[in-house]
Amino acid sequence: MKHIVALLIKYTAISAVLLMILGIFQGISMPRILFISLLITGVAYLIGDLFILPKYGNMVATIADFGLSFVGIWALTYLLTNINLNRNIGASAFFAALLIGVAEIFFHIYMKKVVLHADEGSRESTTIGHDKYAMEISDEYVDYSRIKREIPSRKVEDGTDKLK
Repeated sequence: MKHIVALLIKYTAISAVLLMILGIFQGISMPRILFISLLITGVAYLIGDLFILPKYGNMVATIADFGLSFVGIWALTYLLTNINLNRNIGASAFFAALLIGVAEIFFHIYMKKVVLHADEGSRESTTIGHDKYAMEISDEYVDYSRIKREIPSRKVEDGTDKLK
């Protein structure tokens, strides 16, 4: 349920930015903008929020979401609309991705506190800390192969068995 709410928040933010930038400045229809928003939301949530954010943090995830949004908006606007090439789709995609990046900063804080926080608690009970089962080696290490080589040579020299 937490992931559905997070997806709805992300979809709403991306749709609002794209309706503002692409709808007003490029004249793209609302159904196409909502479809582009849906595709970008799905890909950015899987890659940026579920994979990059827990491992690398807010800054790296925000930069990744900016890049993904920029390339995604530019490519999907070019592929799914019939805008003539003399319009500057790149500038619109850049400013939309910039606004989405600003919104992603706050969204990532929400994700860490609400959505990913509950997932971390369930993972902690199943993981094993590496330091609990680490092998300790010190100067007291005894090389048994060297001892076994020296013991037979002592028996031969003295003629007695010193081990008894």
